[in-house]
Amino acid sequence: MKLFKIFLSTTLILIFTSCDPETYNNVLGVFDAGFAYVKSNSPEDSPAYTRADAYQSGTGGKVLVALEAAVSTYGALTHKDVSELQGRLRNAQTNLTKNGNYSKSDYANLAGAACVFGDELIDEYKKQKFEDKVDRLTNPNNAQYNHEFALEVDHIDYEKREIVLKPRWQYIQDLMEYRKSRNDNWVAENLQQISDISLKEYNELPDEQRQEVDLKILANDKSKEEAQTATVEETPAVEEPQKVDYSELIEGIVVADYDINSYKLSADQKELLNKIGELLKEDESLELIVYGNTCSLGSETINYEIGMKRANEAKNYLAEMGIDADRIEVESNGYSNPVADNSTESGRKSNRRITFKLK
Repeated sequence: MKLFKIFLSTTLILIFTSCDPETYNNVLGVFDAGFAYVKSNSPEDSPAYTRADAYQSGTGGKVLVALEAAVSTYGALTHKDVSELQGRLRNAQTNLTKNGNYSKSDYANLAGAACVFGDELIDEYKKQKFEDKVDRLTNPNNAQYNHEFALEVDHIDYEKREIVLKPRWQYIQDLMEYRKSRNDNWVAENLQQISDISLKEYNELPDEQRQEVDLKILANDKSKEEAQTATVEETPAVEEPQKVDYSELIEGIVVADYDINSYKLSADQKELLNKIGELLKEDESLELIVYGNTCSLGSETINYEIGMKRANEAKNYLAEMGIDADRIEVESNGYSNPVADNSTESGRKSNRRITFKLK
């Protein structure tokens, strides 16, 4: 199959660049006959039938088939995962054969195919940003390393690219232990300034009460550090407010647990969409793409339609929350973008989901 796709894409390039009309027509005739044979000998709900039907629909369909072949060739030669892009092009072929024209999302798919390296470059950028942040938190040789900030980290999930922080009280306890380890008299000195209890009484306090005192000690110590800094600096540094990363917040939400062929929203799924809606209200410049996904049970056509219904149901719910429908685009990945094994029930349930991406 890989060799066939390489042959197909190479031949199509020769077709579109040929200067000899007779050769052009002869080779094109071979492809016309080949796709006619495939269509007549394939089930109507099969990808091969859809591809052949799109090819016969006109120049637009031929372009889609050529792009799919080129993307498949790229994946075969580089061993990179191009399944998402293939799925989008197949969605465009299905839409073309069903409706006879392109939709707005199909034009976006064509642009995406032309910029096949775009997603990879963005992903590489995000990966580099994550690695830089991890290095600042874990590498003492990094100029921006701060051990007290590093104490906040519970663990790092490299697969999901997430830095998971410790529970608040655990961090406070670890921070207290670290500061005490640097100066045996540190706790006693701060106790004298904030409380009338002795070090012995402090050590005998129940955990919950001692943690309350710990907070006061840390706050007092921080105020002393700030006061010392202010005497050195003519103008104290003002921290800029942290910018909200809406992309990370929204794209981290997945609405899953659909039953087979179901697209109606449960109460739990609506709760997740409420979070999406609130974020869109916070920044009215944000525009959203909703992707409907399915498991592999059923035909490609049916799964495409179920994916669209799931995406549209989410769009309608957000519109009821007051979000302008023009800010929301819907697409169906059908079963082309699984996140789990479709051979198990739990895997199929995970694949029946909707996901989100900012434009």
